[in-house]
Amino acid sequence: MPAAPRRSSAAAEAIVKIEEAYLRPLLEKSRPLLTKVFAVFAFIAPHLSNIYGTVTGLWEAGKPYHIDQLGPALLGFFLCFFGGNFVVLIATVEAFRTCGWTAMHENLELLYNDLQSVRKASIADDAVDADHDGKSDTQQLWDEKPDEWLMHKCKVGITNCDPEHIGSALGGLNSGVIAVLAVLKIEFAKAITLGATIGSILASYLDRHIKGPIAEVIDELEPSTQTSEKYKMWISPGIRYICQAIGIFVAFWIQRIISAFHAAIRGGEIFTAGMLGYLITFPAFKTYLDVDGDGKPDIEPGSKAFVFMALAMATLGFLFQLSHGFTNSSLFFPLNLVFLPLTIAETSLTWFVASN
Repeated sequence: MPAAPRRSSAAAEAIVKIEEAYLRPLLEKSRPLLTKVFAVFAFIAPHLSNIYGTVTGLWEAGKPYHIDQLGPALLGFFLCFFGGNFVVLIATVEAFRTCGWTAMHENLELLYNDLQSVRKASIADDAVDADHDGKSDTQQLWDEKPDEWLMHKCKVGITNCDPEHIGSALGGLNSGVIAVLAVLKIEFAKAITLGATIGSILASYLDRHIKGPIAEVIDELEPSTQTSEKYKMWISPGIRYICQAIGIFVAFWIQRIISAFHAAIRGGEIFTAGMLGYLITFPAFKTYLDVDGDGKPDIEPGSKAFVFMALAMATLGFLFQLSHGFTNSSLFFPLNLVFLPLTIAETSLTWFVASN
């Protein structure tokens, strides 16, 4: 018997044994949950497919206009002028990009190929009509025994994908999520610590200089000595609580300024690189920006001209954010509608970090 068929037969037998010993009992126990999950997936899958098709179509339509270069330029412009409104979201993306994206990105293409293989195998499986009654076997199974159909489809998926690719991609995702949580917690803790320090210094100063005048006001308003003493007990704690609140507010404001400055610097660099790459696609600019004709801008990252252009853009963006107080007032209509999903994500992440 040839080696290849013998290996295939052994693999098939191993799959059957695994199915009988582990897979089938597991699917039996999780049948109610899997049925609901599949029902939800069956409902949203067409919509996700439509969204993917629309995005892909827009990307293909934008290729003649060099959207691959214009896109980064627009992203850099956004960071320069509006990055201060999305401090937590930008920190999340940066942390994930630094710690988890590389590991996950290396396996995304392989994982995508696996998903395509599963999809093709599922389509081929749906076309099988063994009893020749004009209706596919999987459709009949879905109509009569949806639980067995689910087990059948799970087996099709398991036998047409590589678990190593899935594990590596999920490992990268897990590393990125842990890094994001750690960075956000540290940033939040730093702001709280700075705020507590500012509040403590302010409270010690005010307690020394305004505690006496406040006590005198209480004596004038409350003739009863016993009652006034009870009121005076709240002077120092009240000053301390108010100063801590002020200190934390100031600390978060400082953190927002620092984050907006970082976003502006980062955005200026991205905008300059993207815009230079976009401009050389036009003959009028290519003559001046790509003299050697190698298809790349002569103004390279790190050169004096590049740094000057990036810092100029960053300065304009930071000053724009400063003029609006680093608040959402810079997102005027219709930008507030365009960036509404990002605003919701920023609010949700902020609430998550603060609540935990």
